[in-house]
Amino acid sequence: MYYFSSLLHRAAYAISAAVDASRAWQDGGDPDLVADTAWNADEATAEAVAALAYIDAALGPDTYPETRAGRLVMAARLLVLAGTDEGGQSDELEIAAAILKLAV
Repeated sequence: MYYFSSLLHRAAYAISAAVDASRAWQDGGDPDLVADTAWNADEATAEAVAALAYIDAALGPDTYPETRAGRLVMAARLLVLAGTDEGGQSDELEIAAAILKLAV
């Protein structure tokens, strides 16, 4: 379970970096940094979901996690996808990071 917790911390950190880059870009910052941090956030949350699938063997493409932590990870993953999509908002990413911190 320590490995899963460290993945969640890593994902939350990656999402927070994406929030910071997004807010900086809105103030005239580097758009490439937004793309890079969004990619990192996407990868980190995908890795957490993959680890969750290993822990929760009942999890499949048409099922939902059976644990609180699993549900929070899935919610955060969906928010990261929405927040990094075209038109996504840094607020969505900020909520995703907060949700992952609750899942730890």
